[in-house]
Amino acid sequence: MTELLEKIQRQRHQKHAFVLFSLPESDMVSLYLYSDKELKPIVDFSECGFAFAPFNGQALYLPTAESDVFNAQITYQKNESDFDNSYDPELKQPFMDLVSKGINAIAEGEFRKVVSARREVVSYDKNWEAVLLNLFSSDRSAFRYCFYSEQTGMWMGATPEKLLSVTNRMLTTMSLAGTQPYIEDSPIEWGQKEIDEQQFVTSFIAESLADLNLKPELSDRKTARAGNIVHIRTDILAHVPDNINIKAIVNQLHPTPAVCGLPKAAALNFILREEENREYYSGYLGLLNLVPGDIDLYVNLRSMKIDRQKADIFVGCGVTSESDPESEFFETVNKSVAMKKILT
Repeated sequence: MTELLEKIQRQRHQKHAFVLFSLPESDMVSLYLYSDKELKPIVDFSECGFAFAPFNGQALYLPTAESDVFNAQITYQKNESDFDNSYDPELKQPFMDLVSKGINAIAEGEFRKVVSARREVVSYDKNWEAVLLNLFSSDRSAFRYCFYSEQTGMWMGATPEKLLSVTNRMLTTMSLAGTQPYIEDSPIEWGQKEIDEQQFVTSFIAESLADLNLKPELSDRKTARAGNIVHIRTDILAHVPDNINIKAIVNQLHPTPAVCGLPKAAALNFILREEENREYYSGYLGLLNLVPGDIDLYVNLRSMKIDRQKADIFVGCGVTSESDPESEFFETVNKSVAMKKILT
């Protein structure tokens, strides 16, 4: 990977866009060096390249045809730095107040679930190359990436959640929600709040696909580990007929209740009204048509925006009528661990 890091440094000096990424369970990393600074808008998902979309707004992509592409074996390194999972106490009450607003809005019938998110600014002194090596040495089950353009800034992440994949007209997606810390050799039991929260997501995805005349097939619920935490997961499959446009499916699913809420429009209005700008956190990213017709998109979770020696880490939690504001805050603290470890 050393050679790729040198190429990235030259690309950054020119302020040209690039993406470095590794697919889940892969030991290979791919680098796309774009020949320009300005990304292009996604119009109909027939484009070929790497997609990068905000939570709310115009999706962009880095065109493959105008990029130099390189691949390399991941250089794994063991991160033996001491890690202190502390948090800024001044962040606690404002986030609890936001969660309380969500609970009150649910009680008033505004929506059934909303996902509340916050930003935590963390300073770090590790050099940029070491941070990248930590990132790609982290959770191998995640989609790991580093993306830069002048329009978006620099983002890094290791997301466990697929938005959707389409291969040979077969769509796969997942319902991922409910969170608790992973404790080795400890039995995992899920409370009704987490089960209901994940069922909201599952039902939304299944109904959204059915509205497009697809016939989704659902797996049983299972527990899925993502680094230091676990979630409830249901896998969903559906055949996509030739007359169904991928754009319609993406627009129908994004943002899912796992990052927005239910009903979607009401939860989205609440988020845009009450939260600061999420930017690209909880948007989506991934591959478009490297093989014609194939799509592989992930939800931009466990992510952060990098600016010099400062990182804006974004984390969120699902809020339902059963939520406790303090518990939800500490859920976001647990979720911030993945990115904080990468910085240390």
